[in-house]
Amino acid sequence: MAQIEKRGANSYRLGVSCGFDSNNKRIMKYKTIKLAPDLTEKQIEIELAVQINQFEKEIEKGTYLDGNITLNKFAEKWLKDYAEISLKPTTLARYKALMQRILIALGHKKLENISPTDLIQFYKNLAEGGIRLDYKYKLKENIVSEIPDFKQKISIAALNSDTINKLIKGRSATKEIQSIKSVQF
Repeated sequence: MAQIEKRGANSYRLGVSCGFDSNNKRIMKYKTIKLAPDLTEKQIEIELAVQINQFEKEIEKGTYLDGNITLNKFAEKWLKDYAEISLKPTTLARYKALMQRILIALGHKKLENISPTDLIQFYKNLAEGGIRLDYKYKLKENIVSEIPDFKQKISIAALNSDTINKLIKGRSATKEIQSIKSVQF
């Protein structure tokens, strides 16, 4: 059962019944739409029929998302309903790590309100120093020459030889070198 309610000049609220709950109360899903102001009555009637039909199909397929859902809530639902079931453990772990930073910046926003401008600002923000959560590490410039037998001592940190060579050449390496902090020189 579908219903259409006129809300404003060009605004309509669509309602679709999704059955009944355990207390025999009707479960309704709602969606507000705005139509172009220059439509004729007949065009409005046709567009509303198309919109209500599309809304019913979205609900039947389970693809409808409440417009009030935040990115945090959606990510939580996505992780539970899809990611944990469908993804390999390494992929899931990487997505969760990346998601942390995204949710810090955008998690409070409603999905329908996340704009391209928000994404551009987020990307710009990632480029700022000290903001990223996926840090890269570099050794101090003179550390190799200051510590005798540096290469031998750093190999104790259980790093692979490629990482050790990167560090000696002054290039950055990822979090795997965190274990270097525990090495006593």
